[in-house]
Amino acid sequence: IGDEQSIEASLSTFSAHMSNIVFILKNVRGRSLVLLDELGSGTDPTEGAALAIAVLNDLFARDCITMATTHYKELKAYAVTKDGVMNAACEFDTETLSPTYRLVVGMPGASNAFIISKKLGLPGRIIDEAKSGLTDDEMRYEHLISEAESNNKEASRLREENERLNAELQKKVAELEDERKALKASKTKILNDMRNEQREILEQKESELDSMIRAAKKKAKKSAQESAAEELDKVRRRLRAGIKDLSSDEEDDLIENVALPGEAPKAVKEGEKYFVPHLNVTGVVTSAPSGRNKSVRISSGSMTYTVKIDQLRMPTEKQEKAPETRGKTRRDRPVDYSADSATKIRMERSMSVMPEVMLIGMTVAEAESRLDSYIDDCQLAGISQIRIVHGKGTGALRSAVDSMLRGDPRIKSHRAGYQGEGDDGVTVATLN
Repeated sequence: IGDEQSIEASLSTFSAHMSNIVFILKNVRGRSLVLLDELGSGTDPTEGAALAIAVLNDLFARDCITMATTHYKELKAYAVTKDGVMNAACEFDTETLSPTYRLVVGMPGASNAFIISKKLGLPGRIIDEAKSGLTDDEMRYEHLISEAESNNKEASRLREENERLNAELQKKVAELEDERKALKASKTKILNDMRNEQREILEQKESELDSMIRAAKKKAKKSAQESAAEELDKVRRRLRAGIKDLSSDEEDDLIENVALPGEAPKAVKEGEKYFVPHLNVTGVVTSAPSGRNKSVRISSGSMTYTVKIDQLRMPTEKQEKAPETRGKTRRDRPVDYSADSATKIRMERSMSVMPEVMLIGMTVAEAESRLDSYIDDCQLAGISQIRIVHGKGTGALRSAVDSMLRGDPRIKSHRAGYQGEGDDGVTVATLN
């Protein structure tokens, strides 16, 4: 490889080249790798090509692996016709006049002598004259080689473009597959979440229905007793109103203003006897109701008390006959527990009912039922202000309590708890 001509050794380019070839032929030992640059150059092209073919045949016969570069058309044709020999060309960019270092196997390369000369500035007339010196076959051969090389470049470009597009397509396919899997997983999760949510709603509704059924059964069980109690209460009111026909409904309007023992009076009259449960005192009203709070003065023996109208109750027979208090305090007086059943219930309620009810953890139906009965108990116990603990949570219990209190005639007013009272988790209500 290279030009080893030497004036000192009296070696021309061809002589130096051929000396190396002789040395190679003497020293190759089967399956040797032999690299030859411009084989047969430096002498007459025809003779040089013939020598080159002969050398290649000898190396081929000795089973050597040989790579030889050449510009000889004879060697290009030799590679086409000789089995076991193949053309190859190093691609050359005629625009930049530099090799691309891509080895194209299977076809010979064009010499590009005319193109390179023109790029380097050789006058066109000289190039045209050189072309005219070639035969038609030689011109056709060079044209075919150049066209094949151009087609090969285009095929390579298309192949690379196709590989790039295939790679992008595979990438898109992989991305779409990942998206499909993600969508499937998301769909499955959404469906599972919806099923769980529906199951929870159904369970909640089932629990509410169970509570409503239990409450309905409980009310149905009490209805017979309540109806009997109402009928008895009606008879007692008729007797107190002086109506002789106890079974007639014609004079029902006369009993509307009649209060039975143990009940709050329909109207407080001066000079009438009333019982004050929280004082356990029966006395006579000595002054008409007055003031914003509707208070009256009631006299029992030597003691006089100022009480609110809503704290008065109609006295029972025993309470009317009880001796009037004469100077004894409530602590010193014996408590009479022989009152009628209504008074006993009120006494028991006043001792057991607290001014606070806990609704946290209940369903809306359970909370409404509990609050309804609790307000009744508070009225019986004489409690005027209550604290309803429903918590914050989702706000369902708070809204239900607010709606119930707004339409309840037993409630005078209600509000959310202040800071320190429980804030929005508590409702404070004042009873009528």
